[in-house]
Amino acid sequence: MQQKHLLTACEAMAVRFEIFIPQRPTASLRAIAEEALREIREVEQWLSPFLPGSEVYAVNACASQNPVKVTPLLYSLLMQCNAYSQQTNGSFDITVGPLMQLWGFRSANSSMPSQNDVEKCLLKTGMRHIVLNERDSTVYFDCPDMKLDFGAIGKGYALQRAANILRSHMIDAALLHGGSSSITAIGCPLNEAGWKIPLSTPLCSQPQVYALLTNTSLSVSALHGRYINTSEGSYAHIIHPATGRPVSHTLTAAVITDLAEKAEAFSTSLLAEGAAMHAALLQQGAIGLLTQNPAGRIEISGNGFHLTS
Repeated sequence: MQQKHLLTACEAMAVRFEIFIPQRPTASLRAIAEEALREIREVEQWLSPFLPGSEVYAVNACASQNPVKVTPLLYSLLMQCNAYSQQTNGSFDITVGPLMQLWGFRSANSSMPSQNDVEKCLLKTGMRHIVLNERDSTVYFDCPDMKLDFGAIGKGYALQRAANILRSHMIDAALLHGGSSSITAIGCPLNEAGWKIPLSTPLCSQPQVYALLTNTSLSVSALHGRYINTSEGSYAHIIHPATGRPVSHTLTAAVITDLAEKAEAFSTSLLAEGAAMHAALLQQGAIGLLTQNPAGRIEISGNGFHLTS
């Protein structure tokens, strides 16, 4: 039986990326999809702070001593991250790497840090310490031991670039995802109102909500997956940039926007701040917002999220 769609995938950023195109998988279509996957892998190669040959690795190693000249791609992304930080009142922050290390999310060993250690670490985090020089295309850290970490936006950024490649080849319907938590949609399936994406939450294994995407992107941030265990309890891997401590008051945050990278940045912020952030993010261009608190209460704002019947 002849296939009616193309599904192709790659591993990058420690997750599985997939591209689904509802067209007969011709050789030319496969080549287009492979070009998009190659772009995702290339983004990882220069964006990862853990790969010794990456551009971000080099910036982290040297930018505390001298300004480092960076490529136009990285400079543009840094400018965009700075804008997202301002739009979220600082709750999206690509400098929380030292805090992740302090809490043990970057190593096999974890222990409860003292409040004094947290406060010391906060001194070397914050977007205010990134000095960008547009004329020279350089980045400089004005305090020692700072590190860039694009974990809260990297998958969305890669998906956005991959989707742009598909669009440049006139692909008018496709669904792309990275680790199932970041999803971007091109067009919609034939005779459908959009791509229907069910959302499961930590307190309910059966989806209670679905997102409907048409030329939009979805990002889901949640307190499950990666934990550390200390003598005082278990903590999830999302750090609030203002307090330096793991987030606990919101279980799930989901955002629909026009761009995959924006959706990731905003969902990180929404998980950190909770439902009180709904109105502010709508003003900054979010299309739909969803939060679930530890009591199980789900709040929805804007458009795109629907309760299952």
